[in-house]
Amino acid sequence: MELTNWLEKRVRLSGEKTALVFQNKSETFNEVYQVVRQYADRLYAIGIRKEDYVALIGKNDRATFMLIHALQQLGAVTVFLNNRLTARELAYQIKQSDSKYVLAADEFAEKITVPFLYRFSELQAEQAAELVAVFEMERPASIMYTSGTTGNPKGVIQTYQNHFWSAMASALI
Repeated sequence: MELTNWLEKRVRLSGEKTALVFQNKSETFNEVYQVVRQYADRLYAIGIRKEDYVALIGKNDRATFMLIHALQQLGAVTVFLNNRLTARELAYQIKQSDSKYVLAADEFAEKITVPFLYRFSELQAEQAAELVAVFEMERPASIMYTSGTTGNPKGVIQTYQNHFWSAMASALI
C-alpha cells in the first residue's frame, strides 16, 4: 500500500491555509513547503538519501519541525534523540540505530561525539533533492527509543502506516 506525498497534496489542495503556528506566527502550507524544500535540498547536499537513518536532536521548535518533514520528503528514516540524555546515552542510540548522519540544534551539538554531526545552523549549501512522490506504508519512517527501565533503551521502528493511523485516530478525537 502506498500513500501520496501528503505535504505536496496539502499544498495543492489548501496551500494558503494555515499549516503551522509557532510563537504567534502563522505559516501556510505553501510557506511551510518552501522551507521544507530548502532544508531537503541542504540535507541532500550533505549526502542524505532515501532509506538513510538520520539521528535528530533538537527542541520543540520550528527548525526541528521543518527538518523532520524535510527528512520525510527525502525518504530518510528519522531517529529521534531525546535532548535530555547524556552524551554516553546518545552515543549508544546513534550507534545502535546505525545512523549515518546526526543533525543537532546548536545547543545540543556538544553532546554528540561523532564525526558525521551537522548543526542545524551549518546547513547552507543546496543541491536539488529527489523528493519522494509516494510513501510505501510498510517502510520505516522513524525510530523512537524506549526509556530503558529494564536495561538499555530499545529502538521502536515506526512505519508510515503507524504514523498514518495515529494521525487518523487523532483526527477522530
